[in-house]
Amino acid sequence: DDLPEGMQLVCGGEEYGYNFYAPEEWTVSNVGEIKSAFASRVDSTSISFAEVFGEHFNKSDKTDEEYFFSDYFNDSLSGFAITPTVTISGEAFEFGTEENKADRVLKYAFNYEYKSHKFGFLQLFIKEGDRYFILTYSALLEERSDGKTYYEYHTERLTSVINNFEFITYAPAADNTEEEIKDADGYILVSDKSLCGFELFVPEGFKKDYASAIVSASHEDK
Repeated sequence: DDLPEGMQLVCGGEEYGYNFYAPEEWTVSNVGEIKSAFASRVDSTSISFAEVFGEHFNKSDKTDEEYFFSDYFNDSLSGFAITPTVTISGEAFEFGTEENKADRVLKYAFNYEYKSHKFGFLQLFIKEGDRYFILTYSALLEERSDGKTYYEYHTERLTSVINNFEFITYAPAADNTEEEIKDADGYILVSDKSLCGFELFVPEGFKKDYASAIVSASHEDK
């Protein structure tokens, strides 16, 4: 009921522990645990927000915080076919409303070329309490209008997203585990046919990530 001016709620409430807002004219596109919004069908500029979990950290003898703020960014870049060009590496940053800023934030930025198009990325690595998050802004490094790239054109909107983000009381919803449905071979049903139009069964060892029109399941070995 009290949205920031010119903004819409992408995802929020006590079950998430935050309120994530984006420009009201953008399109919300949440998929599973990744909450995001993009500018338009002809302008792929996007801002996404996701929680990352310590059990996925390849941290050896480091604490979650040590690994997240020292190694996670570089490890994530190793997945690119061509190494991105890093322009900002771990600058201290402030994130959230004036009344409730995140406990600790580091800013990273890099450029990447894909199919002859150059993209700019800005990432904020965020710690709030004992939870870890990443906000990602991405846009083309090509001229949009008046000599400004898509990346430059939307930076004011990015600033508004950052300054209006709210961490609130975290009260996660009860885990209502669904009863597994299996076929004759013991494969597990992970889709909802009423939403996607098909039934997808996966072997044991896979767990459902999300099931709407898009269905995703991941194996326990990642």
